[in-house]
Amino acid sequence: MAYLAVVLLEYTLLQQLFVGFAKYNADHFKLPGLTSAWLMLQAALATLLVPLAGARMKGWPVRRLFGAYSGGLLCVSLGFVGFGLFPPGAPLPALAFLLVATVLGEMFSVPASGALAVRVSAARRHGTTFGLTDAIRALGRTVGASGGGVLLNYTLSNLPLFWIVGGAAMALAIGLTGGAVWLLTGRAPDRSRVREASSS
Repeated sequence: MAYLAVVLLEYTLLQQLFVGFAKYNADHFKLPGLTSAWLMLQAALATLLVPLAGARMKGWPVRRLFGAYSGGLLCVSLGFVGFGLFPPGAPLPALAFLLVATVLGEMFSVPASGALAVRVSAARRHGTTFGLTDAIRALGRTVGASGGGVLLNYTLSNLPLFWIVGGAAMALAIGLTGGAVWLLTGRAPDRSRVREASSS
């Protein structure tokens, strides 16, 4: 349940922030065409680097995986805060900063998230765990998109505030929840190791 709670926070808050990305680039930086270029570059770098990072996490215990997952999300959220601090005359440094923060964050969070979905549940419940995880992600996207739209309404006169407030809220939520769960996972059994011991 703790893992699913962090997944819900992740997708709710990330979706909320991404709602205003194209508008921000168009209105704040006056460069609407950069949005699609940035998204393509970010996806390409993540596709190349995330599997490499995942290979390094092979055999990590649950607690270390959860630390990587929460730390990666924290990196992304702080990246959004920094993105909102760049002035209108610095679009390329702002987008480069966000690119580094999001790719680095995904290198830690994406592989760890998949491994955690397997490691925190017994083998007979993997189908349920994956199904619930996808359902929670869909709920987070729905709630986050709606919440992001409402927040955008109130920050249109000061667009950087949208990113600073949204990113700080995500950093606080992920930091507190992820930190609490990380402490709890120190006492939680690694179910994959339990299965290995019982099958040997």
